[in-house]
Amino acid sequence: MQVILLKNLNKVGKKGEIKNVADGYAMNFLIPQKIAIVATDDKIQQMRIKTQNAINKKQANQKNLENLLNKLKNKKINIYKQSSDKGKLFAAINEDEIMSALNLKEYKVKISKSIKEIGEHKIKLKINSVQIPIIVEVK
Repeated sequence: MQVILLKNLNKVGKKGEIKNVADGYAMNFLIPQKIAIVATDDKIQQMRIKTQNAINKKQANQKNLENLLNKLKNKKINIYKQSSDKGKLFAAINEDEIMSALNLKEYKVKISKSIKEIGEHKIKLKINSVQIPIIVEVK
C-alpha cells in the first residue's frame, strides 16, 4: 500500500515522502496514529504542490538574507548609552539593542563579544549561521 508520511519515522522515511508499506502496517499503525495517510492521486498532487511552495519560499528567504547581509557588511551603527566618567557603560550592549538599531526583527542575531565601553567596536554579527563584520560606535 502506498502512503504519504506525515511525520519522520525511523527506518521508514521522512515527512512528505511517498512509501510502499505492508497493508497491515499502514492500516493498523501508521494511519490510526496519524503518521501517514493513504496516497491517492489527489493527495500526491497536493503534497507535490506543497513541497514546491516550501522550496520556493526557502529560496526567496535565502535571497532576502543574502541581500540583507550585503547591505549590512561593514555597516556602522551608533548607539547612545549612559556611562561612567571613565567611559564604562552601566549596562552592556546586547543583541536586542543591535537588532533594533539595524531594524532586524525577523532574524535571530548573535554578537561575537559584549560591548561594555564607549568607543568604536568591530564585532561579528551572526545571522542564521552566517557571520558578517559590523562597526558599533557607542556614544
